[in-house]
Amino acid sequence: MAKLLSQLKDQANSVYQGLTNAVAPPRCVRCLVEDTWLCNPCQSKINVTFPLSCIGCNKLSSRGHICPACRSDYALTGVLYGGSYQSPWLKRGITWFKFKGVRGVGPELTRLVIPRLLNIGPLARLKQQAQLIPIPLHRSRLRQRGFNQSLDIAKALTDLTTIPATDALVRQRATWAQAKLPHELRAQNLADAFALTPNAQLSPIAIIVDDVTTTGATLNAAAQVLKAAGVQQCWGLTLARG
Repeated sequence: MAKLLSQLKDQANSVYQGLTNAVAPPRCVRCLVEDTWLCNPCQSKINVTFPLSCIGCNKLSSRGHICPACRSDYALTGVLYGGSYQSPWLKRGITWFKFKGVRGVGPELTRLVIPRLLNIGPLARLKQQAQLIPIPLHRSRLRQRGFNQSLDIAKALTDLTTIPATDALVRQRATWAQAKLPHELRAQNLADAFALTPNAQLSPIAIIVDDVTTTGATLNAAAQVLKAAGVQQCWGLTLARG
């Protein structure tokens, strides 16, 4: 029954996306030319060189690691992202994707973070030892939005890299939207928000997937659960950093 419901949901989402594309056809998020979410000329101009830094103190970190001074405050090994949320075109793309339900743009934005995966290790190693774990939505938020953007990103990453994705986490209570809270309250908002799904099978390396991170509080709350379950390395991977 669960499998049938999942198939019906996927079919409904496919129909909805087809209708969305018919009403609002693909348009490049960078130059707004029609018929594609990211045109070839714009792709050639995009170079993922936005500097990485420690998510705790913002000290530059070439590979995105948590710095030694902040390490005791984080279960995360490091956080990787494709660019800045202040970039107009990247913010536009994420807004279309997350808040307007234009799910077709998700895979194109996901391509931008593929080079960042090499900061964790060679792709051949990640295919064997890593899992992509999307940040889950609470069921009330999922009903409201209709899809989990983090799961879409994780699935797109699997399609592009064959690194397996798994729903290893569940959000066991509703939380306030992180973006609406002061930074000092974000960790408290997520206390005990996540738990492992029953019979979760974990790999040594967890790559926790979300759309945007600012303080890393959501990623770290998820990493705390995974580290407690025996995961050796927990990395955050997002499209952008706020």
